[in-house]
Amino acid sequence: MVHHERSKYIDTHFHFIRDHVKKEEVKVMHATTHDQVVYIFTKPLSIFLFENLKDVIEMKDKKYFSLKEKFVKN
Repeated sequence: MVHHERSKYIDTHFHFIRDHVKKEEVKVMHATTHDQVVYIFTKPLSIFLFENLKDVIEMKDKKYFSLKEKFVKN
């Protein structure tokens, strides 16, 4: 097996996770696209999925802050 400097940390993390899975301290599960919240920042999404993930992370539209400022100032 060839080890490269770039893969050193991947190997370390892999073994760390593998050991915890073996000890049944962690359970690795498949996560569907709908459950991958990070995709909102990294993938092109349908409007439906984007809106759902936006709600999950409680992202607000710029309009929300404009309206809030109007009501707070008065």
